[in-house]
Amino acid sequence: MPSFRFWPLTGRGDIGANAAGKKAHTGGRRVASDRYCCVNGDRLRSRVAPRAGRSSGGRYRFAPPASPPPVIPPQVDPVYSRFYVGAAFNWVHHTGYVPDTATQADTAQYTAGFKVFGGFRFMPQNSVEVTYYDLGKVKIEGLPVDTHEHAWAISGSFVHVSPPFSQWIGPGPWNDYLHVFVRLGLAYKHVTQDSVIGTFDEGFLSAVIGTGLEMGFTPQFFGRIEYEFLSTAIGGPRESVPGFKGLINVNIGGTNRVINVMNTPIALTLGYNF
Repeated sequence: MPSFRFWPLTGRGDIGANAAGKKAHTGGRRVASDRYCCVNGDRLRSRVAPRAGRSSGGRYRFAPPASPPPVIPPQVDPVYSRFYVGAAFNWVHHTGYVPDTATQADTAQYTAGFKVFGGFRFMPQNSVEVTYYDLGKVKIEGLPVDTHEHAWAISGSFVHVSPPFSQWIGPGPWNDYLHVFVRLGLAYKHVTQDSVIGTFDEGFLSAVIGTGLEMGFTPQFFGRIEYEFLSTAIGGPRESVPGFKGLINVNIGGTNRVINVMNTPIALTLGYNF
């Protein structure tokens, strides 16, 4: 079996000893250590790299290799995805009164509708939304001829989403994904009233108020349950109409040719974050 023996030629730093015991002067320079390795009588010369630093005992130490910085993938906060879209099925209640009718013609009915929307988050919890509503078609009661009313609207609104429920009531199976949100905005509402007599159209401004629950299913998909209120006309001829099932009278404006109607959609929404 081969045998190994080492003879140092130079020692540390500025003073070392060779195989004969003689001093080697280096003028204060750090030098590498030369060693002979003998394998079965054959000498092989090797070089040992100089140590990077000196300890208190005079010996040089190797500096540890610098580790590269960790590569961290970009983190995307799904709550702060800038753009999003969605669609909803609405169950819409129509409450309205036809102006200048002796019979107090009105409507108070539910019907199906839908909405589609797009939004932009300018802060993690605040966004603006543009929404198109199809508010459905209902019958107007109290008129001598069969008359129906159909409405659609386009709104712009500010939406504020709360922190997750877990920050209020602690951890839970769904608390990290549930939020409360509120909405405030304005809408252009267009009402069409048609009968055998003719078809009448009128558009007016309405207030939009809403609130509901939002839940994130995945980083991309979310759902909402929302209650909204689209008011009667803002502006136009002022007329007093009952609101909230007759509890109060609303006198903020009116219509000239069609029913002055307020709408309260209950929406079941599915949305997508880009």
